Amino acid sequence: MVPEGTPGVLIPLMVMIESVRIIIRPLTLAVRLAANIIAGHLLLSLIGGQAYNISKRCVIFLILGLRILIILECAVACIQAYVFIILLPNSETPCRSVEEARPLAPSTRCPSRAPWAA
Repeated sequence: MVPEGTPGVLIPLMVMIESVRIIIRPLTLAVRLAANIIAGHLLLSLIGGQAYNISKRCVIFLILGLRILIILECAVACIQAYVFIILLPNSETPCRSVEEARPLAPSTRCPSRAPWAA
C-alpha cells in the first residue's frame, strides 16, 4: 500500500489514505452508474412528456429522437459496465499483479507477505 521510497513518517498516513481509497472506490463507481441510469431515464421521460404539447406532425420527430436517445442510453450503459468491470478489480488487493487472471485460493498468500520472504 505504500510506494517505495516513502519516508517513514508518511507511511501511516499513506496506509490510511490507500485504505480509504480501496473502500470508497466501489461506492463511487456505483454512484456514477446510478447517476447515468437516472439521467438517461429522466431525459427520456422529460422529452417524452412533451408529446401532449406539440402537434401531431412533430410527434413523429419526437418518437425518432426518443429512439435515438434509447440507443444512446444503451451505449452509455455498456460503457459504464465496461468502466465498472475495469476499475473495480484494481481496487481489491494491491498484492495481485495484473497478469494474474485466476483468483487467489483462500490459503494462498501474497508473495510479498510470505513468512519466508525478507
